[in-house]
Amino acid sequence: MRHRYDAYPFALEVLGKWRPMELSDRALICHWHTQLADPIYRKFTGDYLVERYYGPAGNVDNDMTSRWIELTVPDRWQIPTRNKIASKMLTSALSAGIIASNRNPRPILFPRVSDLALCYLMYLLREIQYEGSAISNPYLTSVGLDQDEAVRRIRGIRELGFSKQGDLLQFDWQHDSMMAWACSAGILAEVDNETNNMQRAAT
Repeated sequence: MRHRYDAYPFALEVLGKWRPMELSDRALICHWHTQLADPIYRKFTGDYLVERYYGPAGNVDNDMTSRWIELTVPDRWQIPTRNKIASKMLTSALSAGIIASNRNPRPILFPRVSDLALCYLMYLLREIQYEGSAISNPYLTSVGLDQDEAVRRIRGIRELGFSKQGDLLQFDWQHDSMMAWACSAGILAEVDNETNNMQRAAT
């Protein structure tokens, strides 16, 4: 949990005060923070499951996942350990709504992403270093937001102030920090000025 949440204190502060939170938003936020902490899970959900989704079968199972782990990080784990990791990754993907069943073969699907959850992700990514770009990265692709769909969704959210001309991306962020966004969105009843100022100073 230290790697998933404590590493992002400005986000942890918002999450600790977010009341109420929709279960679907909570599941996606947990999924994204798991991706942040675990590069194998990030690649599994951001690349492999997306490829499987658009493939002929559109599903996955434990054996496929275990074999994929061996191909991705060869000779790192013995088969029992690899199978256990595969099971845990599939369970996490199920909790996030990325797969539809805990029985093999498991259909892959993309969950509904609310504007609140998407704003949270974008304000989170704004403050950190990550692989990819603002409109093409494993956090977005893992929930069905490829580059074109991400542009369509992000353009429609005023708080992000996003525009795109050719290869030029422009964000006119409407808030200085994630905390300020959360207060404006009604997620938090009041802003902790000291925390907000600390985040602004850090950026």
